[in-house]
Order: sequence, then structure tokens, then C-alpha cells
Amino acid sequence: MHLCTILSSLLLVCTGLNAQQPARTETREVFLPVDSVFVSNDTVYAVFAGGKDLGVREGLLVKTYSRWRSGVSNFAETGFGWVRNSGARKSVCAVEPYRKNSLPSKNDLVAVRLDVPLLPYRSIFSELAFLNVEFGDAYRTPLYSLRDIWSHDSPAREDSILRVVMNDIRDTYEWVKDDSTQPDTLKKPLIGSRFSGKTVLEVMRDIDREALMGYLIFVKHFPGKYIGQNFKANETFATWV
Repeated sequence: MHLCTILSSLLLVCTGLNAQQPARTETREVFLPVDSVFVSNDTVYAVFAGGKDLGVREGLLVKTYSRWRSGVSNFAETGFGWVRNSGARKSVCAVEPYRKNSLPSKNDLVAVRLDVPLLPYRSIFSELAFLNVEFGDAYRTPLYSLRDIWSHDSPAREDSILRVVMNDIRDTYEWVKDDSTQPDTLKKPLIGSRFSGKTVLEVMRDIDREALMGYLIFVKHFPGKYIGQNFKANETFATWV
């Protein structure tokens, strides 16, 4: 048999073996927003954004959480349940609320453990997207989303998003530095923080990757007020500082 023919046959065999191997995954808790709620035969059901496209399937256990609302409610676990129906991009779960007044509502969250693609690198933005923390730029245009980062993430993508946010923060500094209507808290030196001796405006002016990553890691570990919101990254960074 000709050498080229042998090599071609081996290549086809290897390709077939690779195709038969299931994609590697890891189980992660993922927060998905509630679209609507209805009651049928005394059972509460929540329709949430996530279906077979994310691996949601019938029978999976879920938890429900209230979304933080300023002056109204805190982010808190409110009930549990299971997936009753899984569609292409939306699913329905039956919910057992812990209290009668803790029924889920639109834009609250359903948390479900899903098999997430195991990638060579997961950025901080993947970690935030799993929590349903999706920041926008200075114009509220989303910088990333759960579905677009689900199977595609990399150090280069992380660097690109970080650069956008740092540029937005520097631009914000330029917009407000000479604005006399801005609160004095932006211009007073900070005390007892990692930025002690600097003003908020100076931190924004001198923003670097380390400071921004410090903020994003904080959000990852204390996400309650950020989950399910539509915040601008530049504004919330300044608030955190």
C-alpha cells in the first residue's frame, strides 16, 4: 500500500476516534433570569432564560433567588424546585417558595447546576457571567454575555474587555474632573483602603489592570448587589473605590 494511502487511512481513523469522544465539561452553578411566573393547580411555575442550548434538562434541581432592588429587597435565596420542561432557549421549573411572600417575579434568578464546557482558560468574565453579572460599557452596551462566553473564552478576550473598561474609566475621569457639580467625595483623599492618600478621581485617572481586577474579584466574591443588574462597569468601579 502506498505510504500516502496509509497515512490518509490513519488520519481518518484518528479523526473518527476524536469525534466519538464527548466534550469535556465541569459542573458549575449558573444563575439564569426569570422571564415570567404563573400558577397552575396551586403549583408555582417560573419560566427562565436557559434551555437545551445550555444543557438544561428535565428533572434538574433548582434554587430561586430574589434580585437585589435598592430600598426594596436584598439578594436572597427564596425557594427550591425542579425543571419540568426544557425548551430550546427557555425552560419551566416548578417552585416551592420558602415563604408565601417569597414567590419569584420577573428578573429574579433561578440557579441550576449545569455541565459547562471545560476550556483551557476561564476569564474573570466567565466567572461573572455564570453569576448573571453582566457589565456594560459607558453606553450600557454589554461587554460580554453568558451565551457568547459559554464556549469561547481566552486570555486575549479578557485583555480586550479589560482595556475597554479601563478606557471608559479614564474617559469618565476626563468628563468629570473639572465638573463643580460632582460630589466632594470624589475629591477627598481616601483613608483606610488600598488607595489611601488618593482621591477617587486620581484612582480613575491612574486606573491599571491590577486595580480593575481587584474590583472584579471583589464582585465575584460579593455579587449580591450586582447579580441580574444592568450596571456600567466604569460607574460601579468608582462607587467601589
